[in-house]
Amino acid sequence: MSSWYCGKKVAYDFCAITVGADCTGDNGNSGAGTARNFHYKKNDRTSVIILYDYNPEIQGAVTMFDDPGCSGKSGRFYAPLSGSYPNEYNQDEMW
Repeated sequence: MSSWYCGKKVAYDFCAITVGADCTGDNGNSGAGTARNFHYKKNDRTSVIILYDYNPEIQGAVTMFDDPGCSGKSGRFYAPLSGSYPNEYNQDEMW
């Protein structure tokens, strides 16, 4: 896989390891909602793709990229389910 394009009602994990293992950090990429990446850093090393049902009206999310133009490594960060408490992510979680 050299590039990808996902639709608005899909959350995804792209893993460079075996099924059932931790797909975070350098082991994979994640995101939610409409996004595309034409310069995927794990080029041809993806071994598992996991797709989830995603409804931003129930729980929103943001997909962050480490390179300009929404390219490179990506990560999914969910908004809180309740509007009264924020979700906080530290630097280690963002890496």
